[in-house]
Amino acid sequence: MIVLLFTASIFCDDKKFSKGDIYITPQVAFYPEAPNFGISAEYALSDNFSLALALFYASWSGDTGLLFEIKEKIYSAAVEAAYHFDLPLPNTDVYAGAGVGFMNCSLTWTELAAGLEEKVSDTKINLTPFVGGRYYLTPNIAINVRAEYRTAELFDSFALSTGVSIKIK
Repeated sequence: MIVLLFTASIFCDDKKFSKGDIYITPQVAFYPEAPNFGISAEYALSDNFSLALALFYASWSGDTGLLFEIKEKIYSAAVEAAYHFDLPLPNTDVYAGAGVGFMNCSLTWTELAAGLEEKVSDTKINLTPFVGGRYYLTPNIAINVRAEYRTAELFDSFALSTGVSIKIK
């Protein structure tokens, strides 16, 4: 990761968010069910508007003592659009937007005493409005933080996410 950050900072220009910029942001989103680990690739269509592709994965398991065990995996992909505000804040990029995509949830429920297992998988369309910001540590590396609300039937939830944005162009 250090080599990637260093290489990105050498080969990139020093402007803040502007047309033609490309950002790669590895991140973690803290949802109630489990942390989601993901990555997004964002392209600045103009000095104020961007499109991104975001991919996330989460997995968790738990049990209720000796009776049941639950395992869940969530995969999601979304296309996101954001407006980047022209604010007089040094080293800062504040934005708001929304994403639309799909989320697949696979759930395995095991009744331990009887040895019974049930598997369910479902895919839903989701809409995710968000607000966030980047604080630039260098001209090409920024800490990214955002708040979002994912809406998908039976999976609505609020999350905070954080990551490191690397400007590669």
